[in-house]
Amino acid sequence: MQRNPGIAFLLAAALVPAVAAAKTPEQIFQQASRSVIVIHCCDDEGNSINQGGGVVTGRELVTTDCHVIENAARLDVHHQQQVLEATPVAANEGRDLCQIASRHTAPACQFPGLRVSFAAQSFQAAYC
Repeated sequence: MQRNPGIAFLLAAALVPAVAAAKTPEQIFQQASRSVIVIHCCDDEGNSINQGGGVVTGRELVTTDCHVIENAARLDVHHQQQVLEATPVAANEGRDLCQIASRHTAPACQFPGLRVSFAAQSFQAAYC
């Protein structure tokens, strides 16, 4: 599996408000892990070509590193017992951040003050 520096940044950003509230590492993990999604990428023939992680950043939206999903013909998101198809909706390749849409039920993780631009649109991420 490839390294995901963008995901590490998003997770680290999620921890800043939690640390300020003096939560234990276990509490921080419990809170943030609810919003972490596994992404499986397949080629045209259904063969697995890549796997990575993502963070739920909005209703039915997951943010991941663009290199995780590049060259994929099909994207599946895995969360708990759910496996659902996803589609790319926005990309900021300069920051290696992509957004995909899926009908998952995972709660959004929010990061106060963090704005990420995707082409002409931007979204406000928020705190878990």
